[in-house]
Amino acid sequence: MRFHVRHTTTYEFAGPSTLAPHRLMLRPQDSHDLRLLSATLMIEPAASITFHHDVFGNSIGMAQFEAPTERLEIVSEL
Repeated sequence: MRFHVRHTTTYEFAGPSTLAPHRLMLRPQDSHDLRLLSATLMIEPAASITFHHDVFGNSIGMAQFEAPTERLEIVSEL
């Protein structure tokens, strides 16, 4: 069985806001019962993203933003 999951998070601010680093936990773990076939991530405004695994094997992304913004949108598709 295949599933397509799209998750969107949107924040709107009253004025330009400086964003702190964001921790992204958007991917399920691959296992014998679950295999991730594809994953896309769209972040607006653009961010520098690094990924690592925590002690439980979860994929964790850290997004760093350069400029203040009035809107943040994160779209993850699996």
